[in-house]
This record gives sequence, C-alpha cells and structure tokens, in this order.
Amino acid sequence: HEDFNPLYYAIYAFAVFTFVVGAFMYFLPSISIVRRLTGTLLYAAGIFLLMNSDLLVTFARLHYQMDRFKGNNKNFEKSLTEQAGKVRELTRAAKGLDTISKRFNGNVKQAIKEVERLSDVVRSDIKMCCKSLLRLYSDAGGDRVLVPGPELEETFSMMRTVFAGVFRKDYDLREKSVRDALQQRPGAARNEPVSEMLFADLQSAALSEPDPKKIPSVAKQIVDKSARGAQR
Repeated sequence: HEDFNPLYYAIYAFAVFTFVVGAFMYFLPSISIVRRLTGTLLYAAGIFLLMNSDLLVTFARLHYQMDRFKGNNKNFEKSLTEQAGKVRELTRAAKGLDTISKRFNGNVKQAIKEVERLSDVVRSDIKMCCKSLLRLYSDAGGDRVLVPGPELEETFSMMRTVFAGVFRKDYDLREKSVRDALQQRPGAARNEPVSEMLFADLQSAALSEPDPKKIPSVAKQIVDKSARGAQR
C-alpha cells in the first residue's frame, strides 16, 4: 500500500486544482462562450474527481496488479516449459539406464563400448552409401574424380536430395562445411578435380557428426590427411 500513497495525493491535488479552476471560470461572468463551456466542464470534472478519486486510485492499483499477475503467469509458463524439458531429459536418461540394466547387466563400460561400436558401424555405412551414390550417379567419366563445375554441383544436389530430409534443421550448415573444406584443399585454386574418396570422406563425416559446429575441424583434418597422402 505504501507504493500507492503518492498516487492518492496526486489524484486529490489534481482534483482540487481542476475543481478550483472550473469553479473560478464557472462562477465568474464571462462573455466568451468557450470559457463558459470550458469552466462548466472543468467544474463538473473537478466534482467528479473529488467524489471518485478513490475509485481512480483503485483502478490504477488494479491495473498494476493485473500487469504483475500477467508477468507472474509468463514466468510460471517459462518455468513449466523448462521443467518439462528437464523431465523429458530425465525420462530419456531413465530409459537409457533401464536399457543398460537389461541388455548389459548394469555394465556402463560395456554399454559405452557398444555405443561406440554402433557409431563406427553407422559412419561406415554412411560412407559406403556416399561412395555408392557417387559411383552410380555422379562419376560420369568413370575416373573416380569430380570436376568442379556442373559435375560437382550435380553431386551436391544429389546428396541434398538423398539426405536433406533426414537433416532438415542443419543440412545447409553441413553442406557448407563440405564446400568450405573443398575450397581449402591444395588444388582448389587451380580447379583441380576432387577425388571421389575425398568427397565421400567429407560428406560422410559431415552427416555422421552429431554437432555441426565440429564439422569444420573434422573436415580440415580429412583434407590435410588427403593432402599428405597425395604427396607421398
């Protein structure tokens, strides 16, 4: 209540001021019709404010409380959303622990090894899939290289057609990482052909890496390794 004490005084002061000015203009004779009309309105408004100042302050306080209530609702909604996310994470963790308990007899190390093995299998399968696609649809000359220009762009378009539906949120970022890595290879400035093996390695790495932000560093390692192998 102390926060609104100044508001009471302000409303009363304004009401008295309006009443006094209105009464002065209303009771003192004047030839001007505008002054008479203005004085009448101010006089009536002053009387209204004096009689209903508490209601005006109550309205202001109610509006203030409504704003606070809306703010609390937003904070509560945000908190519920965060708690729901945590509950989903805990549910997934519980399912994972239950799976470890059933399949691996509670042996976490064995479960980690199995996950790593499956990850390697997935990477290998993706790489084989990329190589098969390149040999069947992109390597028109049969020389196992991709020429920069229409052939390379058609290859990117084909990969997008096949994999973009799986990586709907970040496929553009993954493809950009592959393109940037190809531009960093030693022969990029001379428009030298891209080996089928290098493209398959980059594409499979970009698709199998869970975090797209880590793809550039992984792709750079692949390009550097390919460059060292070509120098031998």
